[in-house]
Amino acid sequence: MVRLSIVILHLDTPEFLEKTLLSVLPDRGAEDEVLVVRARPYADPYHLAEEVRFLETPGAGWAEAANEGLRAAQAPLVHLLQSGVESPPAGFEQALGHFADPRIAAVSPRILDAQSPQRSVGAGWTLTDGGRIRQVHIWTPKQKHVSDGPSSDSVANTCPDTLSIPAPDPSSVIFRKELALAWGGFHKGWTPRGAWLEMGLAMTAAGFRLVVEPGWTAQIPRNFPPGHSAGQLARDAERLFWQWTPRPISLGRLIRHGAAVVGEWLASGPTPSALARIVGRAAGLLQGIRMEPGRSRASRLFRPFRKPSLQGSHGRASDASGRTGLSMPPIGKQAHLIFQK
Repeated sequence: MVRLSIVILHLDTPEFLEKTLLSVLPDRGAEDEVLVVRARPYADPYHLAEEVRFLETPGAGWAEAANEGLRAAQAPLVHLLQSGVESPPAGFEQALGHFADPRIAAVSPRILDAQSPQRSVGAGWTLTDGGRIRQVHIWTPKQKHVSDGPSSDSVANTCPDTLSIPAPDPSSVIFRKELALAWGGFHKGWTPRGAWLEMGLAMTAAGFRLVVEPGWTAQIPRNFPPGHSAGQLARDAERLFWQWTPRPISLGRLIRHGAAVVGEWLASGPTPSALARIVGRAAGLLQGIRMEPGRSRASRLFRPFRKPSLQGSHGRASDASGRTGLSMPPIGKQAHLIFQK
């Protein structure tokens, strides 16, 4: 029986793919399979076909490639990687150990800079009360003083324990295949971050947890492609806000949302990216108000997986002003959550 399906999305250069394969193949388990979703050309000069199963999806985007790998995976757990990511073996078995708990839906590593491994790049993504997508950063005590620190669009945590997050970073994450398929896979037309936030919030609403394993890391190069434009990410943020905001929407929530959108525009200034964000927000509004509310959809699609052990209460995360945001899983005892203004 296959224990783990390692799915690598080849969406960039051959050099990026080979870097990822070199970090994965030597240390994979005897019961693990490796699949490469070949959305870009790769000639296989090292004749890896005996060790790697290639799936052909010429010209596919991230969601299409991820879904192709998801459907082809034979194991109950899938490790989804984007080409260019290096995945050292340290902490990997520790990450897999979390799945002994049936409430764990996904485990993410800490993402580090490949050129400067002491620099934190991120660990996941969250949706703020006002409807902005922000990055989650986690530092071990040793890293706290050498990292670059959070940007204005990030959430900072000093966390020696496992921390629950709304969504992992799409560059590297292990998750349960059956839950991802129950949600319908990664929805086409979303950015990688938006697709994972939509799925992660749904898993959380259904009683599951998505966590970061601090002892497991992945490294990405500084020229790693973001996988979206400013307008696309703004569109996804707007869709997620309307999809996951409880109805009826309070006046206070609408005011905070308006302030977040205006703040986003003012931070960019009169630039092409600011205009793209406005257009993206408008498109997201038109789409989001017609979408089925996220909680009701999650309840319907994940109902077969709900058990008494998954019915526990959830903590709620607060932003810097003290307002309560979206429902989130309980965080580690020693974690400190800060939303940067």
